[in-house]
Amino acid sequence: MVTVRFSAALLVFCFVTTMSFGLTDGTASGDSINQIDNNNLKQGHWIYTGEMLDKAEYKPKQKVEEGLYVDNRKNGNWKLYFPNENPRAEITFVNNRPDGHYKTYYKDGTLEEEGTFINRKQVGDFKRYHENGNIAQIKHFSHKGKSNGSQQYFHTNGQVELEFTTINGKEDGEMRRFYPDGRLKEEKIFNDGVVDIKSVKKYEYEDIDPTDVYIQEEEVPDLSLIVPIIDKPNLGNTKDPVNTCEGTHTLYNKNLQISMIGDMKKCRLKNGKRYVYDENGLLVKIMIFKKFKYVGDAIIEKEDQSPSLFPNK
Repeated sequence: MVTVRFSAALLVFCFVTTMSFGLTDGTASGDSINQIDNNNLKQGHWIYTGEMLDKAEYKPKQKVEEGLYVDNRKNGNWKLYFPNENPRAEITFVNNRPDGHYKTYYKDGTLEEEGTFINRKQVGDFKRYHENGNIAQIKHFSHKGKSNGSQQYFHTNGQVELEFTTINGKEDGEMRRFYPDGRLKEEKIFNDGVVDIKSVKKYEYEDIDPTDVYIQEEEVPDLSLIVPIIDKPNLGNTKDPVNTCEGTHTLYNKNLQISMIGDMKKCRLKNGKRYVYDENGLLVKIMIFKKFKYVGDAIIEKEDQSPSLFPNK
C-alpha cells in the first residue's frame, strides 16, 4: 500500500520542555511569560530558550519553541525554530494534543509539508514539498484518517511520478507511474488494495536506463500511526531511508509523544526507555530496559511531564 512520506517529519519528535520558569530569555521582568500558578501548573505564554533546554546548538537566549499553556497543557499555535532562527514548525494544539492545521519547514525556511489533525487523525488535504520548493505529494484523507480519493507523487522537477486513487486507504482502479521526463513507466489496476497481476504493464525506452532512475517507492505509515512533522526520526533521504530496527532511535506515538528512546536490535528495544501514557496523554511511567529485559521504572522528573512535539537536530 502506498502511503504518505512525511518529512523526516508526522510525523513522529522529542519534546524536552522543563518546569523551569522565570525570564531566562532576557525579557523585561514585567512581561508575563513562563508563569507557573499556585498549583504548580504552567499558564500563559511560554518561551523556551537554548539555555533552558540545554541545547548546545542554540545560543543561550535564543528561542527554541514558544506557545500557550492552559493548566499545564499546550493549547493554540506552538512554534519551533531552527538554530538559524528560521521557523521549524507551527502546530495547533488542543488540550495538549495536535488538533488543527500544521506546517513544517526545511532549514532554509522553505515549506516542507502542511496538513490537518482532527481527533488525532490526519484529515483533509495534505501537501509535501521538495527542498527546491516544487510539490512532492498531494494526498487526501477522510475524516477517519484514511487516504481517500486522488493521490499524487511528483519528481523533483515537478513532473508527476505516481498517480492513483484510494478508497478508505486502499488503492482502487488504475495506477500510473512516470519517468521524470513525463513518459509512462508503468501502469496497473487495483481492486480493493489488491493489484491485478495481469494488468501490469511496464515501459522502457532506449534513451533511459531504468537503473539510473529512482522511483519513489518507500512507504511511511500515516499519521494515525506515527507523527508527521518536523524531522521524523528514522527516515533519511528518500534514496536511503534509515533502518529503524537497528541502532539508536527515538520513536513516537500517534499523539506525537516520545514512546521509546534507546538502542534497537532486530526491531526490539535493547537498552533504553519506554514511555507509558494514560488516556489523557499524560506520562504515568518510564520503563527501563537493559539487554532486552524490563528492569524497573525511572523516576518521572519535572522535565518529563511535558514531552515536546519537536525533535532536536
